[in-house]
Amino acid sequence: MPIEGPWRRLIPEQIKNVPDYSGVFELADILQETIYVGRASSLVQAIMQVFDRRDHDLVLAAFFRFELTLDYEKATERLLEDYQQRLNRLPVCNERKLKSQG
Repeated sequence: MPIEGPWRRLIPEQIKNVPDYSGVFELADILQETIYVGRASSLVQAIMQVFDRRDHDLVLAAFFRFELTLDYEKATERLLEDYQQRLNRLPVCNERKLKSQG
């Protein structure tokens, strides 16, 4: 099951409301299709880095949503497994990152 809640626009006014807490996040393109599932010990810092376009793989990100959790590694695995089961593939940017690491 994806992260619950509405998508937020990837703009500073929305990012500043993200808590400085650990968790998982989803990024979506302009059509609100998930393109990446990530995790961070500081959600606000990770999402701000996406906004600042520090990761060229994530330039299509236009929306985000997040979930607070201390066990963000397990939550990331859950989200990716669910996505894989529903769509028979990983989000496009997760796949790209896996290929570049391998």
